[in-house]
Amino acid sequence: MSEDVGPDGVMDIVTDMDDDFTIALLEDTRTPFQNIVDEREVSFVQRKVIVDGNTTKKVLDVREAGDLNHVVIRCGKDDTLPDGSTPAGPDQLAIELQIDGYITGGMTPVYDATLGKSISGVRVTELQDLSLPIGSYTNFTIAKDTPNEIVIVFQPNMPRRYDHRVRLRFTNLHASTKLIVNYVEVSRKRRLSTEGNSPSVGPSWSHHGL
Repeated sequence: MSEDVGPDGVMDIVTDMDDDFTIALLEDTRTPFQNIVDEREVSFVQRKVIVDGNTTKKVLDVREAGDLNHVVIRCGKDDTLPDGSTPAGPDQLAIELQIDGYITGGMTPVYDATLGKSISGVRVTELQDLSLPIGSYTNFTIAKDTPNEIVIVFQPNMPRRYDHRVRLRFTNLHASTKLIVNYVEVSRKRRLSTEGNSPSVGPSWSHHGL
C-alpha cells in the first residue's frame, strides 16, 4: 500500500516528503529549500516499471513550476515478469496524475472492497468507458487499445501550466499478480525548480533568485 493514501476519503496531496515543506514557489527562509530559475525542456522516461499486486508505486514527483507537454504510458502483457510468469493485464492499472491541486479521477479516493483499500486516480477501464478524444485538457485518453496492450496519453491541445508540483503514480488493482508498465514518458518545460529537491538543476551560473 502506498504511503501517500490515508484513511477512506482522505488523501495527502502535498506533504509526502517533509512535514514542514512549504509548497509555495517563493523563497522561504524557514527551510533550506530555495526556488531558482531553471528553464529547460525535460523528458523523463522509464521502461519496465513493475508494480506489485495491490500496490501503489510512485514514478515521478517533482516540486517545480513549468508546463506539462504530454504523458505517454504503454502497458501490455507481451513481456514476462522476471520469474517468467505472465503479468496482470492492462485493465488492472490505475493512474494518478497530480498537477498542483488537480488529480485525474478526482481528489477523493474511491474505496475498493475487493482490495480492501481506497484507490486514487483513474482506472484504465474507466478510460475505456469514457472514450475521450485525444487532446482532453483534464484527463488521459486512449491512443491504442488491444486485448494485450494499451497506450494512454495525456496530451492537451496546449501545454498544461503548473506552479507547484507534478506527481505520477501507478496502482496495480490485481490482488496478487505483478503488473508491467512497459514505457512511461513525461515531457515538460520547467521554469522554476526547488533547489535541494530536484534531481536535475542547471549549472550554478544559470541560477537566478526570484
